[in-house]
Amino acid sequence: MTALRFGQGIAGAAGIVVGRAVIVDLYRGVELSRTYATLSAIGALGPVIAPVLGGGLLAVAPWRFVFIALALVGAALAIAAARVVPESLPHERRVQGGAGGALRAAGSLLSQPSPGRRSSCTT
Repeated sequence: MTALRFGQGIAGAAGIVVGRAVIVDLYRGVELSRTYATLSAIGALGPVIAPVLGGGLLAVAPWRFVFIALALVGAALAIAAARVVPESLPHERRVQGGAGGALRAAGSLLSQPSPGRRSSCTT
């Protein structure tokens, strides 16, 4: 059960990251800000709605069913995302080389100074 809950946490975190990445791939400027605001509003509903739904589920089923319901909803969302959400990053901006290529790209990005930030070596 602990391993399954760990997997559920990883999947939930990945969902948030992927959702934001798709938005950055598809929108720019004001549309990006507007879409981020919409995503934030939707994300803020989770902590409000989840206890109500969980309590309603507990009123009609044993506590273990909550985990079954979460697994079913998670599986349905994963299938829907795989079938409905297309690759949003243009082919020319994709990183090649699998996980190793992604780690090399991240290392390259982290080695660059951020804009507007001065080096600590300035005099």
